[in-house]
Amino acid sequence: MSKDLLRVEPFLSGNVVDEQLSLSIGEQKGFRDYIDWLEHARATGTVSEALKQYYANDSEHLYRTAVDGDLIELPLMTDPDWIDLDGSLNDFVGNMTHDETRDHHDETIEGIAEEMYVRRRGVDDRGEPAFFRTRDVLWNNRTYRMTGFSDPDDVAIQLEHSDFYSYVSSQERLLRELHHVLQQADVDHPKEVRRCDLRTRLSLRNQQADSFDALTNWSNHFYNADAVCLLAVNRLGKPPEVYLVDRSWDVLHEPGATSVAPSGSLSGDSGLGPDFQQAVIRELVEELMGVSEAHHPDASRSNELEQRVWAHVVAGQITVHRTAFGLSLDSPRPTFAGLVFVRDSDVGEWMREQLQMNWEFKQLHRLELPLDGVPERMTGAQASTPGAFSFYEGLRRLEQFGIDTGVELEVLIEE
Repeated sequence: MSKDLLRVEPFLSGNVVDEQLSLSIGEQKGFRDYIDWLEHARATGTVSEALKQYYANDSEHLYRTAVDGDLIELPLMTDPDWIDLDGSLNDFVGNMTHDETRDHHDETIEGIAEEMYVRRRGVDDRGEPAFFRTRDVLWNNRTYRMTGFSDPDDVAIQLEHSDFYSYVSSQERLLRELHHVLQQADVDHPKEVRRCDLRTRLSLRNQQADSFDALTNWSNHFYNADAVCLLAVNRLGKPPEVYLVDRSWDVLHEPGATSVAPSGSLSGDSGLGPDFQQAVIRELVEELMGVSEAHHPDASRSNELEQRVWAHVVAGQITVHRTAFGLSLDSPRPTFAGLVFVRDSDVGEWMREQLQMNWEFKQLHRLELPLDGVPERMTGAQASTPGAFSFYEGLRRLEQFGIDTGVELEVLIEE
């Protein structure tokens, strides 16, 4: 979409989108064409194949697992020391700083706002397209970014207070550059990727994130600290369950993909500091237990449920484990993989009764263990990369706890 199709009201000033954005019918069509191409390219595995080919020189770092003898390879880099991690999710947290970093890129912010506008566009009482309030969504000053390893051997991360714009500017810009290059070359199938010389066209990625070593040079990037967890629930007199979710078309990252939940970013407004455990429990309540998000006027039920779930965590009836760490190559961004395990069967039955998706998901899949093989939606192009990574590592941890998952998994990462 050409630059002259972009229209922000009011204009960007001082790296902040102050109020509202609206798009004409023609502008909406231009962005819809991009979204349609992207949905097709994702569904066929084109984007994943492009990333694997771009990072072919570092292919030994790609996450590979043999699933019942079949090879699964994800566009995610990891290391043998980053697999089979012990402890809680909070063991990911190392040093913490309070120097806020705000490094923004206006065109990327505009692009994010436009896509969210098109995906979530509503109609007001007068039948007019609803305004998308960019400032309310993008400028929240509530997140953390990771700035390096404080202890690489134990995968402990150094964090810094940040905001959503920093995430948009550094990570999403690289992904959108990849999408733009593939779309301009009319590439929408994995077999067509080789005719598009990505190494000569992806100038931003070449400068900032062209290798495994560059990806672990944190000073080049602004990474959000996001945990992605598999939920497993013990039941009374019945086999345990695990859950998959199909992401809504309204979300920005991996819309329509199959993933796991809960997942979410560390929040800087809890008063507790960077607490992965609390973040995951909060997202569990908001994403899968049918209550309003914390900022919603009806948040009291969310608070009550969060307190009850947290009480079960304190009592050991629900345990939250870290399982692995990797770098998803698309944006690129880190994946803090974990497992939320409801060990107590009575609590498990109560939680099953509460399960209800929020707007981020369009379908919930309940999978009884042992599985009759890995679901196809987690082995193909429709699988979320962080979601698949957390799914496989969560199943492996359950096996270590003595639970028969029905799946034989072997990680194939070169030492």
